[in-house]
Amino acid sequence: MFSTRNHILELIEQGHIPADRATEAMVVAKVTPNGQMWQRFIDRMLLWLGSLALAFAVLFFIAYNWDEMGRFAKFGLVEALIALAIVVYLKAEAYSITGRVSLLMASIFLGVLLALYGQTYQTGADPWQLFFNWALLMLPWAV
Repeated sequence: MFSTRNHILELIEQGHIPADRATEAMVVAKVTPNGQMWQRFIDRMLLWLGSLALAFAVLFFIAYNWDEMGRFAKFGLVEALIALAIVVYLKAEAYSITGRVSLLMASIFLGVLLALYGQTYQTGADPWQLFFNWALLMLPWAV
């Protein structure tokens, strides 16, 4: 199996790259991340974690205010968030990180909507039915 890191280490052992320049060679070959790569990683990680925190905040908001909110307010909030996430996905560039994050949020909100429907109308569905329907409805988005 070819590994850029192993190849550079072989070049160092053979003397083609001086040992004192090994760190620089690893950075140039992008084996060791530089400052810009770390910044990109942290930026993306914070975007993913922030979107997950927002999606779960909506879930917990509905659960905490279950008795105070009417069923139309609960359904309206979740459906509006699904629509907003889909609009962001459609406006984002193809295969961009923003589009992927918004699609993940729409998928989570879809699960919240299905759970809300099952809890509100007491469908008596087993958990496997909830997750099966959730996966089935998310399939077109995944494709």
